[in-house]
Amino acid sequence: MRQARPSMKRRPSYGRRLGNFLIVFAGFVILLLLVTGRWRLVWNILFTPSYRVHVTVADVDAAQARWQARAVHDYRIMVAQGQPRLRGAVYEVTVRNGQITAGRRALLNPPWTPGQAKSFSAEQWEPLKPGPPLAEMETYTVPGLFDVARQIFERGPFEGRCNSEATIAFDPDRGFPTKIEYAWDTNCEKNSPELWAVVEFVPLR
Repeated sequence: MRQARPSMKRRPSYGRRLGNFLIVFAGFVILLLLVTGRWRLVWNILFTPSYRVHVTVADVDAAQARWQARAVHDYRIMVAQGQPRLRGAVYEVTVRNGQITAGRRALLNPPWTPGQAKSFSAEQWEPLKPGPPLAEMETYTVPGLFDVARQIFERGPFEGRCNSEATIAFDPDRGFPTKIEYAWDTNCEKNSPELWAVVEFVPLR
């Protein structure tokens, strides 16, 4: 009488063994991340919205050095600022010996473009009186625009939840920022971008 051979268990296929190994390995990694608290870092890498600035701090430094080398202390500058899909304003500032001596502003109704500022009539401008209202115009001077350019690097994604990017353009001769644009994903917020644009720059004597 023939003896029955003991049944042999079939070994799991290579693919199944690899899959089991990966599951165990992933569980070990997740446990390690939970124990060490590093899961937050991984979460931020995978799910934090992106933020890109299309220039570097070194670019801003070089442009500011170029501006300072030109030693322009007397000038008139006109800057449009706001969100073109919303209301904005244009500011005209006169600087003498590095100090603001006069300023005025006018409102921009949506949708607007920076170039509209050149077509304003005298009645549309609001002169600013000396004191705090005039001092607040510092943002729209050349040093103020450089401050805005540097703050761009610290802003990060819009509201911490939208893929965002920023661009800065500089005058090729004098170096001052001519355009600073902070934009974000229009699927997240339709009123992108936020804009600072130099409409006019006139050196004075």
